[in-house]
Amino acid sequence: MLREGLNEVREIARKTSANDIVTEMDRRVEAFIVGRLGEAFPGHLVRCEEGTAGAVETGAYRWHVDPLDGTINYLHRFPWFAVSMGLERLSDGKVVVGVINHVMSDEMYLAVRGEGAFCNGQRLEVSRVATLSDALVATGFPYWIHQRTGLILENVERFLTRCHGVRRAGAAALDLCGVAAGQYDGYWEDTLSSWDICAGALLVREAGGRLTDYDGNEVEIPTAHVVASNGRVHEEMVELVRGRYSVK
Repeated sequence: MLREGLNEVREIARKTSANDIVTEMDRRVEAFIVGRLGEAFPGHLVRCEEGTAGAVETGAYRWHVDPLDGTINYLHRFPWFAVSMGLERLSDGKVVVGVINHVMSDEMYLAVRGEGAFCNGQRLEVSRVATLSDALVATGFPYWIHQRTGLILENVERFLTRCHGVRRAGAAALDLCGVAAGQYDGYWEDTLSSWDICAGALLVREAGGRLTDYDGNEVEIPTAHVVASNGRVHEEMVELVRGRYSVK
């Protein structure tokens, strides 16, 4: 659906800001996913970015679904966007399954709790880079960047002067895949939602990495701010952003 719609004229609506947008493809794909999940797992809850709700109000599991992570990329036909789905076990709040499809590269990332992380069947492992000075890291910008540009750019500057490089491609789920696959040594971003990070968090951890909030607290599904890494450079990354996040 996303590939077929890539070159179509798209309807666009703005949500919280000028760069927080939704297209009809976000909604169309979300409705499709919610429908299929309802058929396969009728007792599961579903939490989605665009608010498509099922009839189920209680259950043992909850899916966190981003039907199109990288909407702005998609809008501009930049081929860096994904579908992300994570499954949370509500009895203990643990993420037990994570699936991310990198649509245009035809890469399917999968993690099952306690069983490892994979891409198209090949096991993933985080990098072995030991210091931030040798690291390549990724980040993303929140939708409210226009309100507190200084804070975000100051954090970027802190990393730029201490590592090999910083990349910003515009899809949190794929940044986390990059950490899990050892392509990035770390990643940080402020102001995320559960659907952005649920699946990717499990991928990173099952690939041997570490994931916390900016203050270094272990959180199963961080939804405010996140630092993900190969584990070896984690403390250095946290020290650069500790306390330096939005209170939104």
